Amino acid sequence: ALEGINITCVEAVVDFAPPRECDYDDLSKYLDLTSTTLSQYSITFESIAYAYRRLFTDAVPKIAWPAELCGRMKFQGISCQLLKKPYNEEQQNFKQGCVIISGDPRDEEATAAAGILVAKMRVTLFSFMQQ
Repeated sequence: ALEGINITCVEAVVDFAPPRECDYDDLSKYLDLTSTTLSQYSITFESIAYAYRRLFTDAVPKIAWPAELCGRMKFQGISCQLLKKPYNEEQQNFKQGCVIISGDPRDEEATAAAGILVAKMRVTLFSFMQQ
């Protein structure tokens, strides 16, 4: 099922420990299945074990989490690595009348949501703002 799919693993995700070999024997104890039933999607524990094992091999390219970056810049750094583009840190030039969207740079889910919001609002805001 994974043939032809390009997967890249981002390293150093906080609060994640890959399954140990003994975890593969009973993945129902390793996975949080409180809000889903995988069988309804025809997903077997064998296919999950195969996917995990493959994910942690050298067959899957890995990129390093940019430790020196935080907040939205961290996600932009990862995106640049995934797209194989150079990372250019944006200069923060705040001007009177500008719109600033901020969040907790330690909360990656909130940071991602703020980044999506900025991306969606950018065209609309730039249509009536000078900068």
